[in-house]
Amino acid sequence: MKVLICTIARDVSESLDVWYFQISSLVEENKDIDFSISIYENDSEDGSDFKLESFNYDIFKEKWISTEKIGTELFGSVISAQRVINLSNARNKTLDQVEDLSIYDKVVFIEPDITYETQEVSKLIRQQENYGKEFDILSGISVRGEYNEFYDSWCTRINEQDKSLKNLNLGSKLVDCWTTFNCFCVYNAKAFSEGVRFSGIRNEETQDCDCDTALVCENFRKAGYNKIAMDTETVIRHDRVKL
Repeated sequence: MKVLICTIARDVSESLDVWYFQISSLVEENKDIDFSISIYENDSEDGSDFKLESFNYDIFKEKWISTEKIGTELFGSVISAQRVINLSNARNKTLDQVEDLSIYDKVVFIEPDITYETQEVSKLIRQQENYGKEFDILSGISVRGEYNEFYDSWCTRINEQDKSLKNLNLGSKLVDCWTTFNCFCVYNAKAFSEGVRFSGIRNEETQDCDCDTALVCENFRKAGYNKIAMDTETVIRHDRVKL
């Protein structure tokens, strides 16, 4: 199996040691998989660009690391058209800078400021042996804080009519859903190789925005890739942690 890891970064320098340790552990845990990596960083003011370039990526089959200063506005976790446009542009750059997406079986988007158990997330990649089938999009479920507050509420939608998901008590390990991301998300690479991309705009005429990671799921569906689920027992923590 060939897997491409993609990460976007901005002002996350304090989290990058953990990020690097975890992705390195993921590669070591799955020695029979060929991993490559694509990283895109922009406009950091905390040295994230230099830190990303300082790591040794020799464990990866191929690597693409790009950083640039383009003067985009920095947003928090808010609903904003420009924010989701910026995010979708950045995620797309991690895909577009790869020479040939068609050689990969899966693309894994991993946020730079999360923690997870390597064995647990490995199941999301090794789908056939752990779930008995393959998915077009499969994620864990993200939480944060002392009380395990559900994190990725805007993107996570069980049905097409949903605008978000607030309730974490889903009552099942594997849940079919309309859209998901949850900070560690595994995609069928074939859809990306055929041109499917992230977007922050739902309607070009009205310029209505929506969550970029939700819209990529809908773009998968439009292209015929509709097997989307999340494993609610695979927990991704969205808490910035230092080594």
